[in-house]
Amino acid sequence: MAFSAAAPLAAIVALVDALSSVDDTTTGIPKTVSERVNVSVSIGGMTPNDQTTGVVEREVRYFVLFSVRVDGNQATAEAALGTYLDQFITALYAPANRTLGGTANKVRIDSSIARSPEYGLYVGQEVRLYPLEVVTSQRINP
Repeated sequence: MAFSAAAPLAAIVALVDALSSVDDTTTGIPKTVSERVNVSVSIGGMTPNDQTTGVVEREVRYFVLFSVRVDGNQATAEAALGTYLDQFITALYAPANRTLGGTANKVRIDSSIARSPEYGLYVGQEVRLYPLEVVTSQRINP
């Protein structure tokens, strides 16, 4: 396997697109939140490490931001967000997706950046934001 940051990115976007609950998926940082449920996926940090002789493993973090319009009802938005996250995590950890279509050796979720509830305003609309990272690893023998 050669290093490719774009291949897992495309696989994560496709996985999000397949969720029936998501109205709009964006690659990169969104400029607006036009739909009720928006998800953006972008490439984050990359950390290469020497493993055994002749093997380099690179960890790549993909920033996945779920945005749910509140529409005046925080309780409904929060419950909906929980459902969307459950669907995404279940899909990502399904046996068929554990390597994102063969684009990664390992995949895991890190939600430590979502330690407290976060709300934002996009074009005057209140949205509940939930960031997480999909962490992948790839190995090469250069």
